[in-house]
Amino acid sequence: MPKDLFSEIAKGARWIVQPVAGTFQRWRRSRRNNQALDQAFSLERDGKYAEAGVVYTRMADEYIVDNPLIYQLYSHDSFRMWLKAKNVDNAQRQADAVLHVLSDTGWIGRSTDAVDDLGKMVGELYVDGYVTEAGTLSNQINQQLKAHGMPPLRVSLETPGAALKIGPSASICPQCGGSLPLSNGADEIRCPYCNSIIHAS
Repeated sequence: MPKDLFSEIAKGARWIVQPVAGTFQRWRRSRRNNQALDQAFSLERDGKYAEAGVVYTRMADEYIVDNPLIYQLYSHDSFRMWLKAKNVDNAQRQADAVLHVLSDTGWIGRSTDAVDDLGKMVGELYVDGYVTEAGTLSNQINQQLKAHGMPPLRVSLETPGAALKIGPSASICPQCGGSLPLSNGADEIRCPYCNSIIHAS
């Protein structure tokens, strides 16, 4: 068989096989994903939050290369589970990983939804009483946003009516996510980033 003809046959075979193989791989991933979701929901329902966090992390890792936004979605689910399990260290690690993936891939500068989701993580930390960790994450996010020429983060507090408590240590602004200065006993603080007035509760 002439070499050119063999090459053309091989190309034709790849043209037929590759889409079929790709479809099969997507079906297998979808099936694994559905099984993992069922497992995570069941674990969460049973109050096994740490175990559910592990499942969501595993699901997120499947998408870290192909789709950073789906990676972020499942990572946020894992983050929530770690918070419910009262394991703030793992929650922080999950949030840090998301921030670095979004920054490294450039999605932090291309998707307002991705930035809003990061803001929700800050808000969830804050509402659960992890004020220092929320401030740290907010500052890390704002550093990455600044590096990408983006405005500072607007924090979304997840719990309706959650009041910002001004304490003796620095907190975060619920409007932009910037770190607030020390209150020194004042009834209100002006955010140095967005000029919002935050009242003591």
